[in-house]
Amino acid sequence: MNEKNKVKQDLEWRFNFIKQRYGDRLKPEELKELKKVADSLEKMTASLRAVELKNNDEPFTRFIPYEGET
Repeated sequence: MNEKNKVKQDLEWRFNFIKQRYGDRLKPEELKELKKVADSLEKMTASLRAVELKNNDEPFTRFIPYEGET
């Protein structure tokens, strides 16, 4: 199973778990919105998962050039 299918399957499992546990308290439109939010989170985190890090990789530092005092 490739990583994308594994992530999608995990997302579906989590959504079904929430639906089973809280579905009786949520309206259908709230469940639909929850599914939409979960899908967008999966898309955002896909880029993070794509980066391979080794144990000794340093954190990324952001370079902001000095423009003088204003």
